[in-house]
Amino acid sequence: MNSLKSKLLLIEGLPGSGKTTTAKISKEVLDELGIKNKLFLEGNLNHPADYEGVAFFNKHEYYQLKEVFNKYNDLIENISVKREKGYFISYVKHKRELEDDFPDELFNYISKKDIYELSLEKNNKLIYNKWKRFSKRASEEETVYIFECCFIQNPITITVIRDNESKENAFNYINNLLDAVKSLSPTLLYIKQDDFIESFKKVVEERPKKWINSFIDYYTKQGYGLNENLKGLKGTIEVLKYRQEIEDEIFANLNIEKYVLNNSNYNKKQTELKIKKILKE
Repeated sequence: MNSLKSKLLLIEGLPGSGKTTTAKISKEVLDELGIKNKLFLEGNLNHPADYEGVAFFNKHEYYQLKEVFNKYNDLIENISVKREKGYFISYVKHKRELEDDFPDELFNYISKKDIYELSLEKNNKLIYNKWKRFSKRASEEETVYIFECCFIQNPITITVIRDNESKENAFNYINNLLDAVKSLSPTLLYIKQDDFIESFKKVVEERPKKWINSFIDYYTKQGYGLNENLKGLKGTIEVLKYRQEIEDEIFANLNIEKYVLNNSNYNKKQTELKIKKILKE
């Protein structure tokens, strides 16, 4: 076996469900089957379809940026990419590469235009366009791509968690992404836990306190959480319950090759056998 009908595996699920582990196991299985593949986990700064640590400025905003930071104009021009009637700046990636040569004041200013901080309409358009470009390139390759959590999680986060949009709008966003990559015959693996609350509490214990505090703030101080007056860890769990409800409904209605993988016992061998069976089918 050296090829698959599907050229895109999408790994989704709530925090703590085992998405990252499952994505890595999927790669191992594809390697074992002799199928060329590329894995992109959450937070990858070189993601071919999503944006991570990337800001977007329209022409007016870009000229304003250069005016405010005119002494750094050479740097700004060197790290900017002109596309879609504007300019993209991979500010996180360049900060890591340039360190002190990328001034904090400039970094902080640019970060406010992060694509995931833009309006829902603008964000949706930019993300869709990148998925469409990725799909065109990938359809010409003999490579299976594995994406962790940018297909359902990110759209749910920006629509419901951030903006308190309806589940219908969340579904439309996700369906648009599916439309963009339909030529790749994508397969969705949704990872679930029998008790996702306990799984999330394990994440809370394992992750740095700074991370969990940031997560709680994001989930309770805006959008759905703020509207429902939810607070702290308890409130965050309530938002996650609502998110699971929405994701279950979206999963049921998506017209895509899809499978639910129960990962309650965190058994790597069992997960590997399930994935191998899915891929062989």
